[in-house]
Amino acid sequence: MATADLLERARAGDGEAFGELAGPYRRELRVHGHRMLGSVQDRYPVARYCARPFAAGRRYDLVPAQANGQPAFGAYLRGPDRIRPATAFYVLTLAGDQIRGITRFDTSVLPWFGLPRSLPSRQLS
Repeated sequence: MATADLLERARAGDGEAFGELAGPYRRELRVHGHRMLGSVQDRYPVARYCARPFAAGRRYDLVPAQANGQPAFGAYLRGPDRIRPATAFYVLTLAGDQIRGITRFDTSVLPWFGLPRSLPSRQLS
């Protein structure tokens, strides 16, 4: 599937599309996890930690932004009571039309990019 299509689906909150975008970087995550943790065995908790936000059918609303000229987005979890709290801020590093890296920041940076800490509830159709 084309990167633009995956980005559009990921922006709409599709965790599988985000997984497809991040999938090519799984090996690098493991290598960096090994370097950071100093052990091959310890990299698996890091990989599980990175995958956890998209597990169990969680759905997100993604709000586009820019960070140092790179595309970015705030991720807001869709809750059962329609409250949508922010969970993270992601910055994509591009090389041409390819995603070269994804950097995750905690929600404390959202105001720097004009994003709220939560989104108002919305009517679901």
